[in-house]
Amino acid sequence: DIEAPPDFIAGPANYWVNVEQVTSRLEDVMVNSVMADHPGPAVLLPRSVEIRYVTAGTRQGVAYSGVPATLRWSQNNTHYDLRWGFFSAVAGDHRRFNRGVLTPQGLAPVALMNIVGQQREEWRFDYSNKRVVGAIDQPTVEFKPGTQDGFSLAIQLAAMAAAQPKELTLGAQLRVPMLEAGSIQDVTFIVTGEETLSALESKWLKTVHLVHQAPDSAQPSIEVWLAPSLDYMPARWRITETNGDIQDRLAQKAIELQPAPSSERDSPDTLVPR
Repeated sequence: DIEAPPDFIAGPANYWVNVEQVTSRLEDVMVNSVMADHPGPAVLLPRSVEIRYVTAGTRQGVAYSGVPATLRWSQNNTHYDLRWGFFSAVAGDHRRFNRGVLTPQGLAPVALMNIVGQQREEWRFDYSNKRVVGAIDQPTVEFKPGTQDGFSLAIQLAAMAAAQPKELTLGAQLRVPMLEAGSIQDVTFIVTGEETLSALESKWLKTVHLVHQAPDSAQPSIEVWLAPSLDYMPARWRITETNGDIQDRLAQKAIELQPAPSSERDSPDTLVPR
């Protein structure tokens, strides 16, 4: 069994971070009400952190390595702001933004944006009408509470794992609905065991390895190595796309963040030195 996580090894917390809110108080009530009608597994949300990865992979048969990428997870106990940035001359520009409400069931996404090169895809979760709405040329998707995108999925997995560390035994399963390619599908992650990784500037991290093997060629295969000492945030994260492209991300640096106090929230900068 994975033991209770030790002290958070990210750090030091040298920055305030703004948590962008995209909902009104009335919408927050609606989101929590809808999520409460569909109770899921217990969760324990990770602390705010910025993790910097180095990425290796292939794109259309061309290999690349040493490409930096940044995951910034910030939360203030009621809302969250999740950002991802990655650029490679070979693999292109990838940016993701996921903002929403925190509930006892975990992340409740509200606004999603995925930017790949010049293409932009946006989705809005409409909890009052129970639907997920994209752009005009994108279909409306039937609503399913607890749905994540391929990016926020890692945070929800971390929250689920942190709440039940003793249950992460070989063969255990974690299920999460995911929005992918304009539809919502349940994805199942299977625990394949514990592994020790060299990450965070040559630290040895104990991790639990989870694998989602796509049931068909229409979904990517996903592997995550969740580190208890990072509140079960991914120390490694590997995606194999349906066309065979691979992105393999290994954490190199982690910095703990703190929600900005009211005096700092009007700053134009997302990160504000303390």
